[in-house]
Amino acid sequence: MPLQWTIDDERRRVTAVLLQTTTEQEMYEFLGEIIARDAMGYGKLFDATNATRWITPGRVGPIAATTRLYSRMRLGPVGPLAIVVADEKANRRAQEYALLADANRMVRIFGAAKEAEEWLASMQG
Repeated sequence: MPLQWTIDDERRRVTAVLLQTTTEQEMYEFLGEIIARDAMGYGKLFDATNATRWITPGRVGPIAATTRLYSRMRLGPVGPLAIVVADEKANRRAQEYALLADANRMVRIFGAAKEAEEWLASMQG
């Protein structure tokens, strides 16, 4: 499975790991599950360090629009997002997503999952 995720209600944390490749449809399913589980307000760690293929630049916008729509509909808070990347190409795509998502939330990009975890923990209080 190219995209694996867990939703931890006790920790109020969503963790997603991109293993090899992912599709746009899998990203929509992931976002849909977060919304369905009422977890948009949770801190999110998206680990893309093992990604070998990225969604094309022109398709990042529609994916980001899902988050933007949720935020604009005021269905609830959108929690902080930590994106972990391994290289410059991934960093550019993560920055593009953060810019286009335009939700009222903190987004940071990291080179290591440990740093991302520490940041998310500090955001929760």
